[in-house]
Amino acid sequence: MPNAPDLTSEGYSLLITTAAGREVEARREVKAVLPDAVVKGLFLKGNLLASTALPPERAIPALAAAQTDLLARLVPLDTQVRITPSAEAPALIAQAALRLNKPPAGAKFLVECRRRGQHEFTSRDVQVAVGRALEEQGALAEFDTPDWLVAVEIFQQVAYLGIFPRELFVTKQLHRARKYAPGQRPLNRAQLKLSEIIERFGLELRPDMRALDLGAAPGGWTKVLAEHVAEVVAVDPADLDPGVAALSNVRHLALHTQELLERSDLGRFDLITNDMNRDPDESAALLCRLAAWLQPGRQAVMTIKFVTRDRRRHIRDATGILAQQYEQIRVRRMPHNAKEVTAVMRRRA
Repeated sequence: MPNAPDLTSEGYSLLITTAAGREVEARREVKAVLPDAVVKGLFLKGNLLASTALPPERAIPALAAAQTDLLARLVPLDTQVRITPSAEAPALIAQAALRLNKPPAGAKFLVECRRRGQHEFTSRDVQVAVGRALEEQGALAEFDTPDWLVAVEIFQQVAYLGIFPRELFVTKQLHRARKYAPGQRPLNRAQLKLSEIIERFGLELRPDMRALDLGAAPGGWTKVLAEHVAEVVAVDPADLDPGVAALSNVRHLALHTQELLERSDLGRFDLITNDMNRDPDESAALLCRLAAWLQPGRQAVMTIKFVTRDRRRHIRDATGILAQQYEQIRVRRMPHNAKEVTAVMRRRA
């Protein structure tokens, strides 16, 4: 991950999660409790890295006891390791864990891995590799009542690693997880974005068409599509704007897209739009799995989200995946969002 913040050699570091889009406010809450803290945002929304001169046994309780609205998980970190997406990465992470020389021999521990990105290994692969390495040092794996936790937080090509007593792992309640109250998030920006896509790409829309809108909430794209086609099936576990949900030609499926793959009763569509806020490789792979739901030769639209600063790689990798099922892939940046580009393509006949 280019430009990923490094763990500093001065003091200790913490990974702090918050609500996506609330990073600036969460940073203020950390600084109010730990004035000396240097707080940096990871490129993936909702994640902060904080360094402070206080040891974790003092910094974590201070943040835990403070009245906050936007701090969620507080994870002490000891080191980081650069990895590749290959199956060799779990072994590299395990080697980094051994160099920390903890937990002590005989201590009971549990490994937890959270992985963001596209990799040739699973979170369980990491947990098994690290667990076996620590057991060879004399520590004891324990799932129910561990004394120590081993946290592995993977962001694309960087793995952050922390080994600490269980009591230092804290999860706080988010009191302001939503930037907008349900049903009050403005739709204008999303509507404008799709309207620009229709104009710049010459998107084909006709009154007899059916559209599938992935990552639909709060409904900006769904509303625009409903003005042009006969039926829109909007897929998102979150609520649609009441005005959009009430449209006679809109059907809302409160599902994650992965759950949609289990359905066989929706028929085929003339257009699929995908504005899901997720890793672009995963989003492209899901769109490929749904290609069979699209009429041959029909168009699909996908926004390629930049979850790191390596934008060219994201575009290259996502379009490479899409090329397995789609052709005539055109990519352009819309003027209203610098953190993504839009791809329009056709299903292979």
